[in-house]
Amino acid sequence: MPGAIHALAARRVEFRGMDESAALKVIAIRAIETADGSRTVWSDDDRAWASRGAAEIVGADAKPEAFLARRAALAAEKLGERHPALPRALRALRWRPWVGTAIVCFAFVLGVFVDQVGSAQRINIVAPPVLGLLTWNVIVYLATIVGYIVRYGEDATPGPLRAMITRLARGLSPPRRGGAIRDAIVAFFDDWTRRSVALYGFRAARILHFAAAALAAGVIAGLYLRGLAFEYRASWESTFLDASTVRSIVAFAYAPGAFLTGIRVPDVDAIAAIRSPAGENAYRACCLHSSRVCSNTTGPRVCSCRSMSRTSNVCCAAFADARRACA
Repeated sequence: MPGAIHALAARRVEFRGMDESAALKVIAIRAIETADGSRTVWSDDDRAWASRGAAEIVGADAKPEAFLARRAALAAEKLGERHPALPRALRALRWRPWVGTAIVCFAFVLGVFVDQVGSAQRINIVAPPVLGLLTWNVIVYLATIVGYIVRYGEDATPGPLRAMITRLARGLSPPRRGGAIRDAIVAFFDDWTRRSVALYGFRAARILHFAAAALAAGVIAGLYLRGLAFEYRASWESTFLDASTVRSIVAFAYAPGAFLTGIRVPDVDAIAAIRSPAGENAYRACCLHSSRVCSNTTGPRVCSCRSMSRTSNVCCAAFADARRACA
């Protein structure tokens, strides 16, 4: 039995069937067993006990991932009783889901309270209040596509926003105190950071997409909430454009909104009639603006998040080079 256990532990391990919590413990125990060459922290009897206990629980036909996960769980529990620094390190490196939730909620509230129209309460249909938001999202989409092509599909280096979210959600620094296993904990921190960079960067990008969608949704919600108490007026003005040119621009810009809502874009005569200082009730303009934001901002961002739906399992590429998870 011991020979079979050690042969199983020595196999190449890919963390495909292992959730993040199990992988975290496996890497922690490997770091301790590697650093503890003198067997003072975790003796040979302890290691044999963990291997034997895991084999009895998972059975002889279990996959290597299941055996290693169970062995690491047993070892982490027993080591944690002797060295409280280990469970502290495991808690410190776990992803904090509440960080993403807080960022998305903050983005929505920010969008609600940002008054895009201003005290004049006039919506310029040529330069709508959400023009900056739409332009920003288009730039992000183009930069993402161009960057992907330039990198030939390789992962991008995390930008400052993604790096900041990762630090907040994963922990800022390795534990400073570790007692007898301090060196092992530092090695564990470095190893996990290296292996989880792809997964955590992936999650941070997803949070940013959700936050951008929430910001846009907040802007729309704020526009309609203020519209309950104030009357917005839709008009336009230009030094160089006439009504027919403005109508062409508006027809193109509001095509997604017209398609989604079924509201027709005003014709040339209607456009000419609302040239400043004239105007009309901005209900139609608000509906077209909001639908355009949904089609150009909220919708694509949410779709991007759905394409990044792998959150419960550790990214295979981040752990594919793990050779020996326990002694």
